[in-house]
Amino acid sequence: TAIPPQGAKVAISAMHGSYWRVTDKVWALQRPELSNGIYEDFITPTFVDPLSSWLYTRSAALIYLPRSQSTNIYPTSGYPWWQMAGRYYLKEQYPAEGDTIWHTLSKPLPGPNHGPNKWHYDEDVRSRPKFANYIGADALFNLHTNAGPPSASGTRAFVAENRPYYLALANNVLCGMKELIHAQDAYTSFKVNSQAIPDDEY
Repeated sequence: TAIPPQGAKVAISAMHGSYWRVTDKVWALQRPELSNGIYEDFITPTFVDPLSSWLYTRSAALIYLPRSQSTNIYPTSGYPWWQMAGRYYLKEQYPAEGDTIWHTLSKPLPGPNHGPNKWHYDEDVRSRPKFANYIGADALFNLHTNAGPPSASGTRAFVAENRPYYLALANNVLCGMKELIHAQDAYTSFKVNSQAIPDDEY
């Protein structure tokens, strides 16, 4: 059986993006630290097209994106849509589905890492899987960087434990990534793990 199957619905989520800090009344990056010369919020969207092409070529997968790729300006922030967190794009696409997808917290979460300034941030994190559930996706990819110094390097994939289908899918994607990356002269020895990592936090 092909993994993913022909015509599978796959949500590909470029993680992070700018969000509204409710108390400070400013737009901010979810990953504001410059790491190895990049902002994670702005680099994850560049991973979407290669993965989409690989999935479509292999399985004619139907690709759904919870974060916009448009270069048009999001009027509320003044930033291009592609720089915005998925919460705002999903609000634009599904205005009546706030309680289901993009506005699922009636109040900010408590705790030192949450609160009013992180209200939209936390809703954005929740919106990605809720969107995948809403469309009945067969798989959801959350794309991050692995850029945190000093030890993080190479390419890794994490999947929820005890899900053999997703483990096989992740391993297939890693294989495809390895071929694409190593085909570039500057990255012939770049580390790409061949096996995904089961993790009960996912």
